[in-house]
Amino acid sequence: MNHYQGPQDQTRLMTAPIDGLAPELLNQILSWVYKTDARGRNNLAICLLVCRQWNQQGQSILYRDLVLDTGNLQQFLESFDKNALSSYTRALTLRASAPLVEDWDPNETDAQKYHSISFNRLDGWLRRLTYDVFPLMNKLITLSICVMRNQNCKLSKHTLAAVLKALPATCVDLELDTNGKDSDDINNDFDENTVSDDSTHLCEELRRILPRLQHVRLNLRFTCGALVGKYEEDGFNPIKIPNVQQFLINCRRVWSTSQCCPQTISENPSVREQRSWHSLIHGLSHVMDCGGLRPGADVRVLAQSAGSLAHATIKKTLLCYHATEKCTWAYPLATTPLKGEVLYFLRTESGGFIGESRYLQDIIEGFSWITLKTEARLHKDRVRDGVAESIDVTPEEEWRTRWPRQSCALWVNESKTGMLLAEAERRDGPLGSENGYDALQWVVELTPEGWYRPEQTDGALLERVQGLD
Repeated sequence: MNHYQGPQDQTRLMTAPIDGLAPELLNQILSWVYKTDARGRNNLAICLLVCRQWNQQGQSILYRDLVLDTGNLQQFLESFDKNALSSYTRALTLRASAPLVEDWDPNETDAQKYHSISFNRLDGWLRRLTYDVFPLMNKLITLSICVMRNQNCKLSKHTLAAVLKALPATCVDLELDTNGKDSDDINNDFDENTVSDDSTHLCEELRRILPRLQHVRLNLRFTCGALVGKYEEDGFNPIKIPNVQQFLINCRRVWSTSQCCPQTISENPSVREQRSWHSLIHGLSHVMDCGGLRPGADVRVLAQSAGSLAHATIKKTLLCYHATEKCTWAYPLATTPLKGEVLYFLRTESGGFIGESRYLQDIIEGFSWITLKTEARLHKDRVRDGVAESIDVTPEEEWRTRWPRQSCALWVNESKTGMLLAEAERRDGPLGSENGYDALQWVVELTPEGWYRPEQTDGALLERVQGLD
């Protein structure tokens, strides 16, 4: 027998207490709120205020992959939940940039003074993070510290060394990308490259924890072979890094290659003329020779050669040394315009790619470290259910199909001659030789027989020699 249900009864059937949602469903809803975009952190923080159940569920999501920057770092340090930090945090991403000095007198013209105040404010926050937060992170797996692109920012080497010493033993993934903005003196606008009594050698600090790490990505102002061994009287003594699955070291600096650490140059005059590239390859070669790497480890060192604007055949070239193979791949670069932007064409052994200069690094690294839409940085092997930011890189074949009129001088010359003129080169000659895997040498674009270049500037087109069919 059917009973009539009035409006109040129908409403009761359609609604339920907000804290009556099944935990699994609530977790999915809050996870979706968090991982949709960078504003998800704020949206999830609001959800935590709904009720006790939402707060408990939401904290496990909010604290799992922490993302801190100059906009929220101070507030976090004043209000973080110790229990949530200890129970839930698996990854910490710090997006470093210079904080604003709100009380700065607009009539003050001393830029160095402003920078000093800003850099020291950030340094103070980072030190509090080191001493007050890291000891509580019992389950931390990943730490990523990156100076944001195009930021006038400095990080103290001494503070970074303290960070490395304070890392819990559970942390096995490390990304330390200062983009060359690490310094012994953050109060000085001028970069120093000499050694003083209070200088910090970050390579030595990293060497102490490297044997336990699994995924490592470094981009520091200076690097050297001391990262993987000690320079002693009887020669170089390498360490073993048996747990490393992937190790990426970036020696690129603008369109050149970074210098070797001043400490190593001071102690070993024989390496005075070497770049970080040479020193690292030397050290890693010794690691390989002593069996210090696990089978299948992916260890790469990146560098670059600037090319020449005055000589069309000398191409800008990115270099990638593969330690386990003892070889280097040299990848030529060309530029191609699109809607007024200058994009780069990079030709690798697995094909060509077009993208902005900031994505060249990701291409060579095999897109190994992922930025999620929440702005968390994780190695790709740690990404489970997060949504990654899109990377605007287009394969060559797709580009030619979509924009057939957007070309570059290299493609035009290759179309004219019917052959590839600048290919990725594998270099596996002995150390110090012309084709040695330690050679900081660019790729040269070929000029086929019967062709010549009326101009020698970058982007010059080939012409047929007169009188030839």
